[in-house]
Amino acid sequence: MEYNNDVLNYDVKQHYKEGCINTMSGRLINLLKPDLNDIVLRDIASGLSKKAHYSGQTKNYFSIAQHSILVSKLIENDFPNDYKLQLAGLMHDAAEAYIGDMVSPIKSMFPLFKTIENDLTHAIFEKFEMNISLMPKIKPYDNYILKLEYMTFYLGYDHLINEYLNADQAELFFNVRFNTLIHKINSKKR
Repeated sequence: MEYNNDVLNYDVKQHYKEGCINTMSGRLINLLKPDLNDIVLRDIASGLSKKAHYSGQTKNYFSIAQHSILVSKLIENDFPNDYKLQLAGLMHDAAEAYIGDMVSPIKSMFPLFKTIENDLTHAIFEKFEMNISLMPKIKPYDNYILKLEYMTFYLGYDHLINEYLNADQAELFFNVRFNTLIHKINSKKR
C-alpha cells in the first residue's frame, strides 16, 4: 500500500465536534446533548448488531442486538399483548449503539459514563415515544437473559442458546422486531 497525499494532508479535526460521533446514517450525534432528530433506528440497529456483548469474550459472536431481541421475546411470553413493554425491552440497551457496552467491573468505576448512558436512553425512549418508567419492569427479564447467556458462554450449557446471529442477521431481525412492534402499537391505537 502506498501513501496517498490526499489522505496525508486531510485534516480530520475539521469535522470533529466535542462530545459528538458520526453515525452510519451520516448524522453527527452529540452524546452529551442528543438531538432527537439525530436518533434513528438505522443507527441503533446497525450499532447494536455490530457490537459484541461481553466484550466479545464468547465462543461464538453474540451481539447486543441479539441480546435485546431475546429480552423482548421473553417479555412477550409473559405479556403477549403489551407491545410497548416488548418494544422497551428491545430498546433497553439502545444507547450502547452509540457509546458501546462497557463491562460492568469498569462501568462501576466511571459514574459519568453511566450518566451519559442514562441521558441517551432517556432521549431514545423520548424519540420513539416509549415510557422510560418501564425500565424497572424490564430489568428482571434483562437479568434472566444475562444469566442464560452466562450459563451458555461460561458454564457450558450450550443448549440454552441454539442460534447465533451474525451482524447482518442481527440487524435485520432487530429491525423486523422493531417495525412489527410499532405496527402492533399503532394498530391498537385505532
